[in-house]
Amino acid sequence: DFHAAILCAEVHAMPQRAPLPMVGRRAQPCARLCHVSFDPLKIDVVALSLDESHAEMHIVRDWPWTGTDDDVESFQAKIQTYVSYALDGQMLSDFPETRGLPWTIVVTSYVGGPDEKTAHVIGVLEERLVTYGGGITSRVSDR
Repeated sequence: DFHAAILCAEVHAMPQRAPLPMVGRRAQPCARLCHVSFDPLKIDVVALSLDESHAEMHIVRDWPWTGTDDDVESFQAKIQTYVSYALDGQMLSDFPETRGLPWTIVVTSYVGGPDEKTAHVIGVLEERLVTYGGGITSRVSDR
């Protein structure tokens, strides 16, 4: 059930705005080789909702949620990129058809729901992103 009007498959190298407060920051760097799950500089998919009432920026997850500090932090960095993309006008510049539309970050997972830590982050961001004129939702898909 993917949205009909896909506007873009990917957008690269987004400039960063001042970061949103992180939820549950790690106290110290990891001692092992850290795996960063998300590419924080890439917008995965931009689409219009089926009824074309709002713009959707999809984060696609097709590998298992781990809940590690590195995984959660890379997810938060990816969210920051999406918020910057919407608020700094780059989405409007790339896709004028999004003018005047509210925006939502859609976390689309093909491997089940997010782990407890990531679900907590999504819950906190549901409240915070409203103040920026946006939103976030999570969807589980079986493709």
